[in-house]
Order: sequence, then structure tokens, then C-alpha cells
Amino acid sequence: MNIIFISNQHYPVGMAGTKRIRLFAESLADNRAIVNVFIFGKSNGLNNSSGIFNKVKYQFVKFKYIHSILGNKYLNQQLVNLYNKQKNNIIYIYGGLNIETVKLLSFASKLGYKIVTDLVEDYSVHNEKISFRLALKYKIN
Repeated sequence: MNIIFISNQHYPVGMAGTKRIRLFAESLADNRAIVNVFIFGKSNGLNNSSGIFNKVKYQFVKFKYIHSILGNKYLNQQLVNLYNKQKNNIIYIYGGLNIETVKLLSFASKLGYKIVTDLVEDYSVHNEKISFRLALKYKIN
């Protein structure tokens, strides 16, 4: 099995979302799956930008909103390189579909990846006072 985790959670050291991904990823790696983790965003200062932690390869990937429209060439190339015709290829999205991942997942689906989403928060019921930009992002997602 070939599994790619995509998240905006810090990795391998972080809070609850990180722990959730680590439990899944490390368990799968212990059972001979090939596991890679790609993180959108920056390190929290406790993590290297890439490495291997408990048999799981991870890497932080810079994300710009233009990637939502044009796609992220680097990440697309990684998906092509990691695709293995002899194995089940799965992408696990932590946090559900959103503006950052929709173009990437469309590309991955065309390659033959199966997509699994882990919807953690329901922002449609969000009532706190937030910025216009964040409110727009929640609506689009």
C-alpha cells in the first residue's frame, strides 16, 4: 500500500491533529505501507522542514493561493513520482476538501489515487467574529 497524507498540521511534533495523523501514518508504516506526509505551511519551530520520523517520510511544502488555480507543480510531480501501479495508492486529506487541496486532488484522482477525507471541523456552523478573508475561505470550503 502507498499512502500519502496531506495536511496543514505541524509534523511530527504538534497538537491533536498532528497526533491523529501520526497514529495513522506510523501504524501503516509499521505494517509495511509506504507512507509520506506533506504539510502545507511552515514548521512550528519544533520540526525540521523534511525528514523521516518513525519510518514516515515528511516534508513541508510552501503553498500560495495561486496554487488553488494553477496547481502546485512540485506536489503534482511528487504524486507522479510516488504513484506505484503495483500497489493501492491512497491520499488521506486531514481536514476535508478545501480551496488549498481541490486542484491537487483533481490531479491525483486522474492519476488513479483513491481519496480519503477526514473531516474534523464543521465550519458551516462557525459563529465567532472572524476576518472577512477567513469567513470567505470558510464559505468557499
